[in-house]
Parts: sequence; structure tokens; C-alpha cells
Amino acid sequence: MSTIMSEKKAKGKRGKILLPTKISIIPVEGDIIEREVDLPRSVSYSVTRKITDEYLGDSYLERYLITWNDEKCEMFLDEDGKPKGRPLNVRASRIIQVNFDQGLIVRPAVIFHRKIWY
Repeated sequence: MSTIMSEKKAKGKRGKILLPTKISIIPVEGDIIEREVDLPRSVSYSVTRKITDEYLGDSYLERYLITWNDEKCEMFLDEDGKPKGRPLNVRASRIIQVNFDQGLIVRPAVIFHRKIWY
């Protein structure tokens, strides 16, 4: 998918133009899950929660701006997972380490393949 996304003709409930947005979920184990959702250019916290809650539950969200597969992305993680002893996510940890030279990530990571918070 190109890093420059074309605007979709469909409009949301409030008349906002929606953009097709690729999302990758990196679980602790198993295959990466790829999804595409239609979202406005700037996404609210509550909409972000609706998407991430399926994979992260009601954890406190931690957000990182990253580059992954030559794309500028936003990665959301469970900030409280380490103190709670959640399982290590080796793949997500590698992505953070490449971008920030630090970090061990636990639980799934949710990556939006564009910037959604402005």
C-alpha cells in the first residue's frame, strides 16, 4: 500500500471524508493480522480505543511514531503490561528497538499504517 493514500469518496456520519487505513496487529504468538478500516484523517481517542480494545483490552495506551516497512506509522501498546507480567512480544520489541534503540514490548501491538492523531 502506498504511503500516500487517496481520499475515499464515501463520507462518514458527520460528512468527513474517510481514508482506507491499513492496520497490522502483531500478536505475541501467531501470524500478523492485517485489516483495513475507513477512518477520518484525524481519529479521536474514543475511536482509537474501539479499534485497539479488541487486542489490548482496557489497558492504558502508549503511542509511538515509528517507521515500519518504509512507512511512517503509529504503534499502540499496553503501557501497563510489563508491571503486570504480560508475555513478551519479540516482534513488536524489535520494531521499537529499530526505531528507538530500546524497549521490550509485551502483549499485542496495533500498528496504523499512517498517522492518525494530529
